[in-house]
Amino acid sequence: FGFRDEEVEIPKPTNVFRVICMGGSTTEEGPIEQKTYPNYLEKMLMERVKEFSKIEVINAGIPGITINKLWFRIPDLLLMQPDLIIFCEGANDITHIFLPYWIKQLDGYKKWLLNSVLARDLFPLFFLPSDKQIRTDLQNDVLPYVDKIINYLKNKNIPLIIMSVPIPDYNAMTWQEKSYFQYVTRKWWGGRSLNFHMYTYILNIYNQLLREKTQDKGIFYVPLYEKFMNESPLQFNDLCHLKLKGIQKKAEIVSSYVAEKIQQIQSENK
Repeated sequence: FGFRDEEVEIPKPTNVFRVICMGGSTTEEGPIEQKTYPNYLEKMLMERVKEFSKIEVINAGIPGITINKLWFRIPDLLLMQPDLIIFCEGANDITHIFLPYWIKQLDGYKKWLLNSVLARDLFPLFFLPSDKQIRTDLQNDVLPYVDKIINYLKNKNIPLIIMSVPIPDYNAMTWQEKSYFQYVTRKWWGGRSLNFHMYTYILNIYNQLLREKTQDKGIFYVPLYEKFMNESPLQFNDLCHLKLKGIQKKAEIVSSYVAEKIQQIQSENK
């Protein structure tokens, strides 16, 4: 199937519960296949849930993918006959689509001030649109694809879990930590105009919208963003990618929620 994991047996063997983790590089990441969050999650679920001879967790992460493209890949995922799908994405939409778009739309004195390194570093949020505009753009251009994924899987009777996108807590960082994350944001994520604080601010709004969407649609929600606010920024390599210790922590957080969802599914099927 072209994903970073073991071969997937089709048709699915009897008494196997198959979970698919869909997302971008934050799902795919890990130094080797056995040290990704889906692989750690598989081992943890096998210890937590005893009703099945095997629980398979498939890493279907695709680096750089945006939510509209994930929507197009849903039929590929269903060919693997999943019993549950876990969705987590949003970083690529913010960094590759929205932030460059909003920066390009600047005019007048804001466009002129953007040339000032001092202004960009001291007042990065000044260059963002209003909260209302951010919410409107996300609701109009991202959330409809989340809706499509939710409705399509519901029609196919495939349970879905949606996770918020984690990030280190900007307000709890030291000056040195903020400087490091700002450096890697500029170097790896979009050049001199983008700022780490911009990303954290927008991601907070996006995660709020995602949480509201799950509540409105009755979708099982994993507060990964909220949980990682209590973790050290040193769990992260950059604005979204985790070091190995962070990947393990992510799997630990997710495993309890997924185990609860699996037991809920089992209870409903009896």
